[in-house]
Amino acid sequence: MRTLTILPAALAAFRAVSPTAALADPSGGNWGYIPTGGGHMGYGGWLTGFLMMALFVGLVLGAIVVAIRLFGQPQAGSTHRDARALLDERFARGEIDRAEYEDRRAALES
Repeated sequence: MRTLTILPAALAAFRAVSPTAALADPSGGNWGYIPTGGGHMGYGGWLTGFLMMALFVGLVLGAIVVAIRLFGQPQAGSTHRDARALLDERFARGEIDRAEYEDRRAALES
C-alpha cells in the first residue's frame, strides 16, 4: 500500500521539474502533452508520405532501367550479321553489282 501513496507524489514532483510542464494540459489530464498544431499528421500527411515514397521507388527503378540500357552489353556480332544480311539482300535484288558486293563484304569482314 505504501507504493500507491508514493506514486502520486512522485508524479507531481516529476511534473514540477519536467521541461514540458509549462505546456501541460491545464485541466490536469494528459500531462506532458505538447500541442503540435493538431496533434497528428492527418490524412494529408499520410497521402503525401505515400506519394513521396512511390516517387522515390519510381525514380530508383527508372535509374536502374536507364543504367541497364546505357551500360548493358550489346550482343556480339548482331550489327555485323544485320549489315551482312542487308548486303546479301541488296545483291540478290540486283541493286548492286558483284564487284561492289565483294568490296562491301570485305569491308564488313575487316
